[in-house]
Amino acid sequence: MFIKTASDRINKPISLIFITMLKIRLSRTGRKNAASYRLVVANQRDKRNGESLAILGFYDPKTKPATIVVNKDETKEWLKKGAQPTDTARAILVKQAIMPKLRKLKKYNLKPGKKAQDRAAKKSETASK
Repeated sequence: MFIKTASDRINKPISLIFITMLKIRLSRTGRKNAASYRLVVANQRDKRNGESLAILGFYDPKTKPATIVVNKDETKEWLKKGAQPTDTARAILVKQAIMPKLRKLKKYNLKPGKKAQDRAAKKSETASK
């Protein structure tokens, strides 16, 4: 059984549509040594410059400061639908205040353990004598 995808260009089986995941990522445009990028929503398995479902914005790193233009409403809609941004796209969305910054979780407790605290207490006692 085939149905039309969101792009309305190709037919895919239903099972492929539900398995695939949407990504918000950068698609390269511009000539050699003068790259600029579009922020697009695309199927995870498509090529970098392949078919995209929507163009959300534009990013030009060559200008000083870098030019970033993003359609906030449309981007929030795609995020609600479940599209996951790549690391670079997430950084752009954080700069534009569309997504919250991720806090890095600490892997280890930074406080020394009980034995280390006891050793430090003994060391400070001997140093004070």
